[in-house]
Amino acid sequence: MAEPTLRVEASEALQRLSRLEGRRILERLLGEAGRLLVEEARRRAPVRTGRLRRSIIARLQGGRVLVGPTVPYAAYVEFGVRPHLVEAKAARALHFTVGGEEVFARRVHHPGFPGKRFMAEAGRQAIPKLRRLMARILEEAVRG
Repeated sequence: MAEPTLRVEASEALQRLSRLEGRRILERLLGEAGRLLVEEARRRAPVRTGRLRRSIIARLQGGRVLVGPTVPYAAYVEFGVRPHLVEAKAARALHFTVGGEEVFARRVHHPGFPGKRFMAEAGRQAIPKLRRLMARILEEAVRG
């Protein structure tokens, strides 16, 4: 399954600028874009325990920044799952709580889940902020 990740890539022109003016501008832009996207994604992440929200990080990778959660179940929360059968494998029964009641079962029919699309929405909402950020950083670089 695909990972729910937002990616900001520097354009070829910006990468050429980085060769002329140094990587400082590019790294600042990507670093601040990463922080902005992490903040936006954390604000929109659904919270049960807070683990998913806390796992959202930014990673610089060449001329881009990747932002996304690191918990293994993040893709299911973002994209959802189809209805399916869940069977006990490592134990004789599954154990979970429904409405405050403990339940034990050898198998259950999971009804599916449409997904929350919190990363996609964070990316959409961040676009105007990213444009302003880029304009500000480039303007400051030109001014010196």
